[in-house]
Amino acid sequence: MSPRADSPKERRGGFGAATFAVIILACVCVLATSGAARSATVSRASEATLAKSEVVTRSGTTLTLDGHPFSFTGINIYMAASGGTPSSCGGELYPNVGVPLSDMPNGIVIRFWAFQNLFVSGKSFNWSQFDQVLKIAAAHGDKVIPVLANQYSYCDGTAKDLAWYESGYRTAIGAGNLVTYQDYVSTVVTRYAGNPTIAMWQLVNEGEAVNSDRSCDESAALQAMLAFSNDVGGTVHRLDPSHLVSLGTLAGYSGSGQQWCGAANADYQTLMASPGNDVCDYHDYGYPTQPMGIPFGPNLATAIRMCHAVGKPIMVAESGIYATSSADLAPRAAEFRVKLSAQFQAGVVGDLLWCWVVKPAYVAPAQDPDYGISPGDPVLGVLGTTSATSVTPLAATAVIRSVSPGVGSVAGGTSIIVVGSGFEAGATVAVGGYAARHVRVISRTKIVATAPKGRVGVVSVVVSNPDHYSVTRARAFRYVVAPSVGVSGRRALSVWLRVFGTAGQRIAIRVVQRGHVRIHTVVVTRGRAWIAKLAARTLTAGRVGVTVGSVAGGLHTLSAIVLK
Repeated sequence: MSPRADSPKERRGGFGAATFAVIILACVCVLATSGAARSATVSRASEATLAKSEVVTRSGTTLTLDGHPFSFTGINIYMAASGGTPSSCGGELYPNVGVPLSDMPNGIVIRFWAFQNLFVSGKSFNWSQFDQVLKIAAAHGDKVIPVLANQYSYCDGTAKDLAWYESGYRTAIGAGNLVTYQDYVSTVVTRYAGNPTIAMWQLVNEGEAVNSDRSCDESAALQAMLAFSNDVGGTVHRLDPSHLVSLGTLAGYSGSGQQWCGAANADYQTLMASPGNDVCDYHDYGYPTQPMGIPFGPNLATAIRMCHAVGKPIMVAESGIYATSSADLAPRAAEFRVKLSAQFQAGVVGDLLWCWVVKPAYVAPAQDPDYGISPGDPVLGVLGTTSATSVTPLAATAVIRSVSPGVGSVAGGTSIIVVGSGFEAGATVAVGGYAARHVRVISRTKIVATAPKGRVGVVSVVVSNPDHYSVTRARAFRYVVAPSVGVSGRRALSVWLRVFGTAGQRIAIRVVQRGHVRIHTVVVTRGRAWIAKLAARTLTAGRVGVTVGSVAGGLHTLSAIVLK
């Protein structure tokens, strides 16, 4: 899905980012921190007196706080520190972050943009907005995750590329900034070192070391990202040993449809093992009825496995579901509740919703600017739900035992029967993440539906009861190209047929002449489109009817030709 080009999700760099600009490297300037900013810097000595229990720490693949296991939910209020002077990103909060927090339970985690240019005022830094966020969050018993740079140009000058990760972060001063990224990190981390309201630092939102033309040299990108993580993450650890660091690079697929550059496949595990990174990150969009998000790898399950393999915890720092009208809000809240339950049970340590907006903007899903969560939204009641057993998924009481036929055309229209238990009147069915049509709940053990359009491949089938708790059967349905048949050649009274389908697909060919019926079965052996030849032997002169269909639950006629 691609949000509209001028939406905050697009500009901030969701999965549909605009064309990246080339990073222009500038000469290094002397660190230009004003005397006023220096005087406001938090004393390292005074921060050292903070009780160890007040900060979030890591214990293997889990987090701890006050000596106990710690997991969290929360929300992205990305404009929290920019809704006024000295800069603005995403609009004001009228008048500050205390407004949305008053609608939420205490003890949550807020993720917000803390990019350098947001705190530049003239030739010095003005930390008033940052200070205000920490003060208000602390008053609510909340913690925050400041994000120190954006991969994209939205709110943070020029988009980042391979050259930036290789050296630009140390040498280039971006538009609207006072110092290099490296020097900014040193300044802001030193100022807020040990502050117990900070849960962790995040270095770059959705970082990836793409080339300036958006292509990817995976090997070079991995090496650049590793060096960057080791260097900058190491700097944060040295200046602020109390706090954890999250690199901010993700597993899975970006808006381009490609994997994140520098973190593709097993490279994600290699990158997450960097000593400069304490907490892995993942973003979940586009699959509201799939509790674990995208059903094919690399996905959240892949990311959890890889991070745990290197002894690191993982959070879902952005989780977004569209709401196209007010009628969608309650169902969305139920979908979020199921997601949180499944993801905490699978091993994540935190889940943050995307994102707070001052007022809703209900538009077509492909154009929804914010996946907005606004005052009074029932999804706010989900916050604070961190236990894997805090809700009971449908999976605990319902089962999908079979889906038949297990194969159908990418064009949609295949009638399927879902057999299991625990189905309720009004249940819905999704095939490959898309809603099935003509769903009829025959009984608590049987549902009949029509499969939607899809793409070639094996997908999951999900049944959701009216309470929106869902049960999934993985790899339950296979989309194939609808078989077709054509004349390849003739010899005497024999006809050669060429059959088209999907590799591995079993196709039935039914030949009828003068009341005599022959059924031949062939298996597509290669490619997505071609595939086998069949000789209809010793046909007598006259009209011949030929139909083809998938062999799944009986012969299914999809097309027909007539031979003479």
